[in-house]
Order: sequence, then structure tokens, then C-alpha cells
Amino acid sequence: MQPQEIPASYNEACKAYETRKYDIALEKLETTLTESPDFAPAFYIKGLTYMQLQDWRSAFDNFKAYSQIAPEKGDTYLNMGTAMLNMKQPRTAISYFDFALSLRMTENRPERAHLNKALAFRQINENEKALESFEAALKIHPHFDDALLEMAKLQLDLEKNEDALTYYQKVIDLPKQRKSFPLWEAWVGLAIVQAELGQFSKALVSIEEAVELQPNTISFFKSNESFNSLRKSEYNDDFETILG
Repeated sequence: MQPQEIPASYNEACKAYETRKYDIALEKLETTLTESPDFAPAFYIKGLTYMQLQDWRSAFDNFKAYSQIAPEKGDTYLNMGTAMLNMKQPRTAISYFDFALSLRMTENRPERAHLNKALAFRQINENEKALESFEAALKIHPHFDDALLEMAKLQLDLEKNEDALTYYQKVIDLPKQRKSFPLWEAWVGLAIVQAELGQFSKALVSIEEAVELQPNTISFFKSNESFNSLRKSEYNDDFETILG
């Protein structure tokens, strides 16, 4: 389709999407698809819009419609897999992530597909396969913040405290962090590991950092059993002072 043939409603939808006016975007996309039922980009942007709204079924349906018209785009299958992952259908999600990795992606990097594949394996408790996928993501992008954080969580769940400590520290030591990145989760995880290893003074520093970034963590620290040894130690007064 030549640029002059792009429906005006589609351009309006894209502008609405970029400014997070999702209701308007969907309205304009409906107009586009009424005028041009086979205009594939409208299905794709509609899928992205539903992803922002966390309407995963509608997102999947629109990406599927796009793929039936333009089947060669790897990003489409990554998005379909992400929708399946959020609908708690991890085995189907894994198939889509694998297919995405076999194709060219222009909007996403392959490490994102490996990360999401690892998260799908986590949902079905296939932790060894999850570990392999996290490693694949980090081999491509060693400073991939989401992958480092999720790898740390996996190591903690596997009770591999030293490895968890290493990955949480890597997250915290990253030179740049996205504003939306939940850095507080890394400090919480690091505090848990440090407390379980008896590194109480270091745990207090991590707890303080976590509380500063996310005050809602106070209730977690007050009730979580991982800090029982810290409570019984000489550091308990400092612990109570931090939590208020």
C-alpha cells in the first residue's frame, strides 16, 4: 500500500496511541478496518493498544489477524507469546517465542524473547529450562536488567543464595536504570539473601534502600520469616528503627 493510500483514521490512531489515548486509538482503528478490512498495520497497532490496556485476549486476536496477512514479522509472534504468557498459557507461549526467534524482529531484540520464554518455563516449574533461557538472554545482553533480576529471583527460589547474591548485586550495580524499572525488588531480594547468610549489617543497608524506593515494603520486612534471625540478633534495634 502506497503512503497516500494509508487511511487518515490510521494516522490519527497512531497519534492517539503514541499519546496514550487508547480509547481514541481503538475508535480510529475500528474506522480504519471498516474502510480497509485487510489493512494489516491497523491490526498490529490495535494489538499493541490492547497490550497497554492488558486486555491480553484481544491483543492476541489482533496480532493473530495481523499474522494471517503479514506472517513474516517476528515481533508479532513475540507479542502473541507475551499475551499467552499473561493468560497463563505458558506452553503455547513458548511455541510462539520459539517461532519469533526463528524470524527477524525489528521492534524487539531476541533477548526479550528468551526472557519471556524463561518466564513461561517458570510458570510450569521447569526451572532448568528457565535457567537456560535466562542465560541465553544474558549471553546476548549481559546488562539486561529484567533478565538479571529474574535470574536472581530464580536462584533465590532454588536456594542458591550465593548465586542469587551475585545477580541481585549485578542489578544494583548497573550504570543506568530505567525510571520504570523496579530496582526496589533487587534491594528486597538482596536483603533476604544477606539476612539468610547472616550478613546482617549489609542486610540493613539493603532494607533501608528498598524502603526508600518503595515504602510499601515495610510491611513485607516486618512479617517475612527470612528476617527472623536478624530480629534475634544485636541488629534488631536498627532493624526496627528503619521500619518505624
